Amino acid sequence: MVLEKSENATRILASRARARIRDFLCQNCSVYVAGNPCSCQKLVAFSLKQGWIDRGRVPSDGSMVDPARVANEVDELKRLVHLYDTLPTPRESPELAARLREALRRPGLAVAEPKRVK
Repeated sequence: MVLEKSENATRILASRARARIRDFLCQNCSVYVAGNPCSCQKLVAFSLKQGWIDRGRVPSDGSMVDPARVANEVDELKRLVHLYDTLPTPRESPELAARLREALRRPGLAVAEPKRVK
């Protein structure tokens, strides 16, 4: 079991998540499909107008996480996924499942924070 879900349930959840992201990008993202209405420039302008982001100002109140920290954590998670992918059988060991759960539950994991990235 991974994340207290069976292997099959985990596979189904991942497949559904990929499908949702693909469907959203196919219908909205101009980087994904050139004729789509949304572009990053429009999103940045809209976010500035809404006050979600400020041009040239990084808050010092701790409400944002360091992008380098996020990148390091993503790399660590990729290494764990790669390790899982290289297993000879489709079933993970209890030790690997425990390592994955422990890594994802680690306090202060910036990837899991609800904060914005600088």
